[in-house]
Amino acid sequence: MTTRPFLGTVPTFRQAYPNLQSVRLEAIHHGDIPQEWQRKSVYSEGNLPSNISCTNPRCKQGGYDLNTVFVILTGSKDTHYESTIHCHGHEGSPKGRRRGDSCMNWLELKVDVTYNDGSK
Repeated sequence: MTTRPFLGTVPTFRQAYPNLQSVRLEAIHHGDIPQEWQRKSVYSEGNLPSNISCTNPRCKQGGYDLNTVFVILTGSKDTHYESTIHCHGHEGSPKGRRRGDSCMNWLELKVDVTYNDGSK
């Protein structure tokens, strides 16, 4: 008898987007960034997360969802995509009891993909 996880599993990038052969995603953070080395991130299909964390140290429940980007990209069969995404988090109150002002950080994205059919 095989067992399955109670809540299911998270698919890998290859399972979620089987029609993509390669990906290059460049993310440039804007806003409150504590360290300059955190400003730019580059990902490929091997290390691409489903969410990119917000760099604002005061941000609560924030970050950037990349799944929507790839749904749009693969749905249109485009090979290049550029966009900006705003953080959906908030800065919270000092004791964390209430929702604070919206996080003002945003992300500049540049995505290039190659499809399994060879289109680039």
